[in-house]
Amino acid sequence: MHSTASKQERGQMMKWFANLRISVKLLTGFVLVALMAGVVGFIGIRNIHTIAAADTELYERMPVPIEELGQIAKDFQRIRVYLRNLLLSTSDEENQRYAGRIKELEEQLTKELAVFEKTIRTPEIQEAFRVFTEARKTMLPLQGQAIALGLANKQSEGIELLVKVIQPVGAKVEEGLEKIIALKLEQASKTSAANTALAQHSTQIMLIFTGLAIVLGIGLGLCIARTITRPITTAVEAAEQIAG
Repeated sequence: MHSTASKQERGQMMKWFANLRISVKLLTGFVLVALMAGVVGFIGIRNIHTIAAADTELYERMPVPIEELGQIAKDFQRIRVYLRNLLLSTSDEENQRYAGRIKELEEQLTKELAVFEKTIRTPEIQEAFRVFTEARKTMLPLQGQAIALGLANKQSEGIELLVKVIQPVGAKVEEGLEKIIALKLEQASKTSAANTALAQHSTQIMLIFTGLAIVLGIGLGLCIARTITRPITTAVEAAEQIAG
């Protein structure tokens, strides 16, 4: 019963459309095709913005923080070198210069770590960063003691502190930094793969809607052509019968 009613409704719709003037049919067809083109365009623009946002996120969360980590690792190693040089030097002038450079690098390192911390998005990297900063906090006062011993020309005591205490703590700091870099690289790989999947999904959606628009456009054209040519064909056949 429901199926019969649906067929009757579709028949009435087709009859209504067939009774329209040719200009109205053509205008209706053009409007529908334009709407389909608009839908395809809208979906394409939306997908482009989605991919652009994903690429921006990839850049801000991956290359920039990784570059920052590289600078942090570099400054950390330079501090260790200057501390070693200070404890091996017997020149007061050189020791003052080394101590000054260590202070500058520590201040710079603190700023770099604050910038990097703002880019952390995952709990794994957050935990690794916490372990790293805790190890660094343990190292800083020990490093200060070693600098004071070097400036006081107590190189042997300073070297003993460096070898027995500071180096093991420094190894933990370095290990924590390496773990953060590894996690960041892993996250970059996953984000890149997710962006590739997003681009493929967006392409598939565009192809589907483009295909639908083409099929609907062709179907609409055939429907309009049929409703236009059928009355003309009927009129021609009637005229031929009268003429015959």
